[in-house]
Amino acid sequence: MAGKIDVVNANASNFDVVEPVDLIVSEWLGHFGFAETMLDDVINCRDANLKDGGRMLPSGVELMMAPVDSKVLYEIEGPGFWKDKVHGIDFSHLERRELQQALAIKTEIPAADIVAEPQGLVKLDLAKAAKDDVWQHGKLRFKIDRDGKINGFAGWFVAELTPSVILDTSPFQATTHWMQTYFAIAPIPVKAGDELELSYDLTRHPIEPRSLMMNLTIGDTSYGFTVG
Repeated sequence: MAGKIDVVNANASNFDVVEPVDLIVSEWLGHFGFAETMLDDVINCRDANLKDGGRMLPSGVELMMAPVDSKVLYEIEGPGFWKDKVHGIDFSHLERRELQQALAIKTEIPAADIVAEPQGLVKLDLAKAAKDDVWQHGKLRFKIDRDGKINGFAGWFVAELTPSVILDTSPFQATTHWMQTYFAIAPIPVKAGDELELSYDLTRHPIEPRSLMMNLTIGDTSYGFTVG
């Protein structure tokens, strides 16, 4: 391919080509889509180099969430582990401490643990999106489909590579490198048919440049998760 391909070693955030291009292919996705916060550099590259009517690959991305009832993720691997005595010693106060840490975990969440229809919270057209379009807030309402305890939320992304090729990292698809993101909360008993309202606020992390913050509020309880 000599004479047909030019390889340039440069940073996407300040990379310029001589003539605008038809297509920009980028791999910037972290778990929960925007962890690692590399989209800013891709947008800089797009604005500097993509011709009018040019295409992005991926062309779009959407963040999704759904409530979770998972004995394994909460009671065995998560904060609920501390409810049982360890060698006769009561560590139960650490359940609350671990919840307060609010660290979002990249993990594989079984589809059977999802207890309501997933809802979208951020959807971007990458040919048009601005840097701040990621950082959104709003409310999601879920209708619970069976009795149980909500002990967290699952988060993932769906990326459109082309109109006919979709990269879906949900629990309902084959496991990918990105898996899903688990946001643990104090368990909430629910029954089939209940409606659960979740307020969310997705923001840049104030200290860690390659992380983000996901603030979730259910009723009177709020959690400030670090995702990164």
